[in-house]
Amino acid sequence: MGDKKCKYHHICGLDVAYTLMDEYQAEDSCILHSENPRKLQNNEYYKEFTKTLEEHRKEKGDDFRHMVFPGDANFSFARFTKAVYFNGVRFT
Repeated sequence: MGDKKCKYHHICGLDVAYTLMDEYQAEDSCILHSENPRKLQNNEYYKEFTKTLEEHRKEKGDDFRHMVFPGDANFSFARFTKAVYFNGVRFT
């Protein structure tokens, strides 16, 4: 199941997310690009999203193109030292 690539794999390098997703998971996106409403409703899903986002920033930098952030996402205290990309980002 975990070998299908996210439709934005060139940005995130991740496979399609199956954990904590079940019937709500879009079949073509990872946890960072998913439009899954559980990012807002499920604390475990939110923790997984946050952990994956932190790993993404360490490994890939601040390329957030096409990511879908939960409603309380806040970058006001984030420190950016290189280019930041928010093209196509959505805050739900």
